[in-house]
Amino acid sequence: MSFDLGYGIVVNRGSTLERQWVIVNDPDLPIRISRLRPKTELEDRQWVYKVEYGIEVDEPLSAIEVRFIPFNIWGEKDRTLSATEITDFDPGPRNMTGTWRILSENDALEHFAMLAYVSKVKRASGALIHADAESVVEQARQFSKDFTSGDLSEQE
Repeated sequence: MSFDLGYGIVVNRGSTLERQWVIVNDPDLPIRISRLRPKTELEDRQWVYKVEYGIEVDEPLSAIEVRFIPFNIWGEKDRTLSATEITDFDPGPRNMTGTWRILSENDALEHFAMLAYVSKVKRASGALIHADAESVVEQARQFSKDFTSGDLSEQE
């Protein structure tokens, strides 16, 4: 949980805790998240979540929505972060990046874990497919025992 902001500023100095992240891939979707690297950064005097991730696309797609759920050190969920990409995706790998403003300094300093999953996809044919919510909820309970499927649809 300790990280260097530069200029000799270290946040959570003395902490040996390591941030955690979990990728939940639904085998019924024609896309997978292949890697995830979430960071908490201070950019232009604002705290942000910056997430670098990779995807593997199995078939042509027209749009995807990837969601990221941050949790603090106490297992409390922060607002769900959503990355919607409306573009033609050809099969193969692609690198992606998303940045979202963190609403409070406490949220930035207490950020401990992040869960990532593909929420929905639109196939090139126009068919819409949603992820299996229960598998996402099951993994989210690693960080928050009270997490429910209702937490997936919250837009705070």
